[in-house]
Amino acid sequence: MEQIRLSKTERLILANQYIILRKLDTHSTAEFDGIIEALINGYPYIYNDYFSYVNDNIDEAVETNVVHVLSMFRNLYTSYQQLPEDEKNTIDESEVVFSGFDGNNEASHYAFADCLINKYDRFNEVKELIKNKKLEDLHAHFPTLPRYNRLLERWFSIQKEKEGQFSSSEDTYLTADELKYVLGHSS
Repeated sequence: MEQIRLSKTERLILANQYIILRKLDTHSTAEFDGIIEALINGYPYIYNDYFSYVNDNIDEAVETNVVHVLSMFRNLYTSYQQLPEDEKNTIDESEVVFSGFDGNNEASHYAFADCLINKYDRFNEVKELIKNKKLEDLHAHFPTLPRYNRLLERWFSIQKEKEGQFSSSEDTYLTADELKYVLGHSS
């Protein structure tokens, strides 16, 4: 684990936070006293243990990719839902339903999507898909990024063609032909 370096100011602020916590939680005073001493005296070997559960920042590219994937599937699914029945029958609904991310090989994507959907109530349509049994859960159990990135490339090209027609990628429904193009059914 990388050694965390804190300035004197950061150490003082954190020590003061732990002093407040010690007063609020009288059952953990000994633990709080230890971290307070380590922070005030500058013992990084000790106070680094207290940061071991804090993850590094997620890569911004992962965040952006997750938001784009979820936005794309929102648009694909709502577009599909708006199609007349005869056009719907030409597309398999499962292709326009978000499949989740692989929790083993795409762990950062999975964790961020889970946080957005389940902790911050974003992309609530995914919760509806789970509730309606169209999606089991957010764990795909297989790699999804190669497919999603191919879909995104075509989806963005449709957006670019429609540029100026709407302000957000989610404001306009795609036609059946556009959906088929994004899904890779035609060129």
